[in-house]
Amino acid sequence: MQAVFAGVQHGERTLRTPDYDERTAKAAQLRRLIEKLDDQLAHFTPLANPALNQTQAAPIPNPRENVETFAPVEARFVRFTVHETLNHAEPCLDELEVFTAGDPPQNAALSSAGAKATASGTLPNFEIHKLEHINDGKTGNDHSWISNEAGRGWVQIELPEKYLINKIVWSRDRREIYKDRMPTVYTIETATAPNLWQPVAGRPPLRPPVMNLATRPSRTRRPSTISTRRFFTSLDSTTNASASTTTASSDG
Repeated sequence: MQAVFAGVQHGERTLRTPDYDERTAKAAQLRRLIEKLDDQLAHFTPLANPALNQTQAAPIPNPRENVETFAPVEARFVRFTVHETLNHAEPCLDELEVFTAGDPPQNAALSSAGAKATASGTLPNFEIHKLEHINDGKTGNDHSWISNEAGRGWVQIELPEKYLINKIVWSRDRREIYKDRMPTVYTIETATAPNLWQPVAGRPPLRPPVMNLATRPSRTRRPSTISTRRFFTSLDSTTNASASTTTASSDG
């Protein structure tokens, strides 16, 4: 109890059981099998539509895992921009994965592979919520990034080189313990060079209900929302604007 009020933050450590090496090897083997099956299933998944309009229903994001597939594009940079979150809290992502279109697909976003992460900002003073966690290959709330802005923020991955990519996987908490801070309106963009962004996936804001002007109460205010057309047509101006970035190295 004293440790809680003293501000001690408890982390995780690996428990090395007698069969640790065997279990680790088995986990790696199963992980490769899952990646192969995911790639096969991706052929049956409808491609993301960056021009999604207000008349189309967008799937609700899942805290555990969200798979965005699209036609292969060449990319050196991938940016995930959050425009709205659940309860307008600071958005949180525990992992952002970028998969190549080759066979087998590879996660090119891993920091261990040379990818670099930057962000609009990071919530300070929390060791478990750091920028470097966005692409460290570890999942769960204890290895996540949180923006320092309520309801918004962006995180970007610079890949080691240009790759042909066709799938992005992201999650709030892969262990599905926490469901708060969920991005509900977001844009995923790619670029071969800085400031040359093109949207490949995303979730536009929900369309407000249509009201009958003849019966609408005179004092009823129009619902406040972002128009989907403005949401997509203004991407260049919002994503290409200069913003202060926080690098993984400076955050650590």
